[in-house]
Amino acid sequence: MTYDTPDGWTFGFNVETTYDWEAGEWSGPINALLYKLVMFDEQPVQFFAGVRYRADSPQGAAEGIVGRAGVTLLFPK
Repeated sequence: MTYDTPDGWTFGFNVETTYDWEAGEWSGPINALLYKLVMFDEQPVQFFAGVRYRADSPQGAAEGIVGRAGVTLLFPK
């Protein structure tokens, strides 16, 4: 689920679920992200940052809150 603003901001929220059939365990991280679209000359670039909370994870997997950030170069036609 995302919400876009007219000035290039996007607020995002999603839940990912995976199931390990061999171990019989679920993994369910919850993600909240903030994106910003900017232009460098005529090149659109999207920056993002967010947090991931592991609501349910297999035993021995990483737990808690994890941060993430990145940059995406966009090449529209």
